[in-house]
Amino acid sequence: MEVQRFLVGPLNTNCYLVQSKKTKETLLVDPGMACDELDDAVRELGAENLKYILLTHGHFDHIGGAAYYQRMTHGKIVMFYLESRFAADGALNLGKSFYSPVEPFQSDITLREADTLPFGGESITVLHTPGHTSGSCVYCLGNILFTGDTLMRFSIGRTDFPTGNLAEMRASLSRLAALEGEYLVYPGHGGPTTLQKERENNPYLGPSNYDDIY
Repeated sequence: MEVQRFLVGPLNTNCYLVQSKKTKETLLVDPGMACDELDDAVRELGAENLKYILLTHGHFDHIGGAAYYQRMTHGKIVMFYLESRFAADGALNLGKSFYSPVEPFQSDITLREADTLPFGGESITVLHTPGHTSGSCVYCLGNILFTGDTLMRFSIGRTDFPTGNLAEMRASLSRLAALEGEYLVYPGHGGPTTLQKERENNPYLGPSNYDDIY
């Protein structure tokens, strides 16, 4: 898989354009806002090849460009079922708070824990990781994790927004830390990392002084 990273929107959200070298299918992860650079990359790889628009959660800085790229490519918008209501609710998606209204849309595919999607001759597996929001999820594609705002490089997402939950975040982080094997981690903000680096260096994944951190 080839992964391109684009910084979009006022919060420099990571949007990922992924192409299967085998089938030439593409997908977008968290298009928080449309931008010319991303438009050009989508067209270069073939707008008709874009199969999915994957959303890790429903905050404005991750979904703001979803409707636009759906029209541009006819890719299917994919969300965890608990996040569907965020698409048209400015209070939930924080668009009202940050003066960044989201163009309402409806997801084409709503997912639940352990659902899979075919892509590039492989499968995308959905891991429900509540905490940042109630329907936050991680997409696993081979040895790649798209973690949204659940797990970031040496950090994690906030839990004080609507539907956020600290206890659920702790459980989700423990689940990710316990995954067997090594993974490349592509988070919603900040640079890429690996799951092993996070196990070793991210204080939120370690067992020591856990309560003090929070």
